[in-house]
Amino acid sequence: MSDKLCKDCGHTFPLVPEFWYRNPRNGDGFSSYHKDCHKKRARDSMRRRARPNRAAMYRISEAELNALLDRERCDCCGATCRGKGQHIDHDHQTGLVRGVLCSGCNRGIGFLGDSAEGVERALSYLRGVSSPT
Repeated sequence: MSDKLCKDCGHTFPLVPEFWYRNPRNGDGFSSYHKDCHKKRARDSMRRRARPNRAAMYRISEAELNALLDRERCDCCGATCRGKGQHIDHDHQTGLVRGVLCSGCNRGIGFLGDSAEGVERALSYLRGVSSPT
């Protein structure tokens, strides 16, 4: 069994399917990057492709989008939210970005009609309901 050098990380791995994806175009029949590097490169490529589209969708610059995505806390409840749990909140009428929300706050605001009036109705309801003693 021979070894192969990964072009990305520079480490050597055994030339077996556990470490390399198959690629019949390469002379040895395997990819140029071992599986972990291949997956990382695919994720990074998706992020690079997705971010400009997301920035355009919210009508903000790439720098503004990156600043929002770098936030670690929900602007509503203060919970930690990164990655999949992080949502760019925006006004659906005007398209203006309001901030970054965790999944729970984003859903809650959406279920309440994405409006201050909906949140106020829910607050009024909660204040009017007497808690059991």
